Amino acid sequence: MIVNEKGKAFDVHSAKDSENRQVIMWNKHGGINQQWDIVYVDQYKGPAKKGELSKEYGFYVLRPFYIISEMPRHRYIDCTNGRNMVISYPNGGKS
Repeated sequence: MIVNEKGKAFDVHSAKDSENRQVIMWNKHGGINQQWDIVYVDQYKGPAKKGELSKEYGFYVLRPFYIISEMPRHRYIDCTNGRNMVISYPNGGKS
């Protein structure tokens, strides 16, 4: 889960696994619509593989990555209009 300092988590709105479904911040409850994988772009060759992580941050610093929903269709977080988060299939963009 990706949780902010106030306990709100990235959440696929209403747990509907559909293209361009909005991603919101919601109270943490641990449902599958709040579960995500972090996959580094240069390592993505199918399902995510676990790698070594920075002990301090839990990420490789300055390395691009995808955030992928654990819902059945495994869509990626994307930004629309530069401000709204949604889940969608990869489209070759850098958002």
